Amino acid sequence: MGISPSSSLRDQGLSGLSDNAPRQLRVIPTAQILDLKGYTVLPGLVGMHDHMFFPMGGSPATYSNMNTSFPRLYLALGVTTIRTTGSVGPYMDLQIKKLIDSGRIIGPNMHITGPYLEGEGGFTQVMHELTGPDDARRMINFWADQGATSFKVYKNITRDELRAVVEEAHKRGLKVTGHLCSIGYRKAAEIGIDNLEHGLLADSEFVSNKQPDQCPGPAVSRACDGWISTATLPKRPFEHWWRRMSPLTSTLPVFEAEAPLTQTGIGAAERGAESTCIERDECRCARALP
Repeated sequence: MGISPSSSLRDQGLSGLSDNAPRQLRVIPTAQILDLKGYTVLPGLVGMHDHMFFPMGGSPATYSNMNTSFPRLYLALGVTTIRTTGSVGPYMDLQIKKLIDSGRIIGPNMHITGPYLEGEGGFTQVMHELTGPDDARRMINFWADQGATSFKVYKNITRDELRAVVEEAHKRGLKVTGHLCSIGYRKAAEIGIDNLEHGLLADSEFVSNKQPDQCPGPAVSRACDGWISTATLPKRPFEHWWRRMSPLTSTLPVFEAEAPLTQTGIGAAERGAESTCIERDECRCARALP
């Protein structure tokens, strides 16, 4: 007995089982067949924020793709589909996807996010710094032609550049997410961003004296205790991007585990004494959202 392509998981187990299902499945000739009777079946996990790179240290910080180990590690941990959510080696990411899709190497289903779309003032040489809206549009169209299916804006992008990114991506039916700082969540939602990364800790609109198109740095994380620990959460700004369907990807496990990734480079602004705020109050706020 095998599992047909139309099989599905339900509360009591698999449906769609049939004796002829193996003929419908593409099975590698050398595949090992395991008798897992009595085990629990866990559907493959879908990762919404999964990079193919790891920090290598240095100043300025640099990052390197882990083309051999990461695809295997994702599968080993039960993650069968990933969105790369920002790339420092987009050609490599696209090639790894082709190798996986063709069966030449093992790895998860990959949805490739284009290279980071950063504004002036980035902290690492692996990110291209946009020179303006025209450059943003050029980047979207070039990497969409190469095969990217989503894009990620980064901390120092300007409102005009974000607007150009969103407009150009949406013309092609592609989504835009962001790890923001220079732009608050309300403004990003007004512009039309489709997703917001790292939960609420990257929302700079709660920093006093926040200047337009300027990232206030570590002040973003420090500001969280000033509003999230109060008795009444400031729901009005949240409701603004709820209505515009800009969902959050929390990435809480990264910060809760205090992974090396957050010690330098990407995520460094959210580390340190503020981590207590992140671990305690991010979850509290998430529970309070409607």
